[in-house]
Amino acid sequence: MKLALPVYAAILVCMSAPVASACSTSPQSDRQKFEDARTIFRARIVATSLAPFKESEPTKPLEVTDGNTITKGQYQLIETFKGSPSSQGSVVSLPYLPGSCGIPLIAGWEYVFYVGEEHGDHNYVDMTGGSFGFFNPDGKQTKTRLDQIRLLKPN
Repeated sequence: MKLALPVYAAILVCMSAPVASACSTSPQSDRQKFEDARTIFRARIVATSLAPFKESEPTKPLEVTDGNTITKGQYQLIETFKGSPSSQGSVVSLPYLPGSCGIPLIAGWEYVFYVGEEHGDHNYVDMTGGSFGFFNPDGKQTKTRLDQIRLLKPN
């Protein structure tokens, strides 16, 4: 019985260790993220769905396959920071899971989406590109962050 206590303690320590994240990139400044993105816009997600997919050429449609899933969010445009996004459209992201760089697309939330060139016309978004969501557009931190992005826009 004396041996069981240290074994249980070791198991608890291992189980409580933080999950390692496979989603990591080199830190980039807001200006670098702005310059790297093809399109940057603020939008409200109005509906979400899950869809099967496999990667395809950036100019081809996403191909359906078994096993892989993406989250698709239908949006309504609120503000454009860079590029020419549609007034209504969709973005896709990996499901928000440990180790994934996906964004939790939630109907009713607002987001600033950074869409890169490397994903072609798919409007793929993730945390590494700078995209982020918020539920209180009038919050002090949200207003400050939106103002910082507006300052990056060329005149």
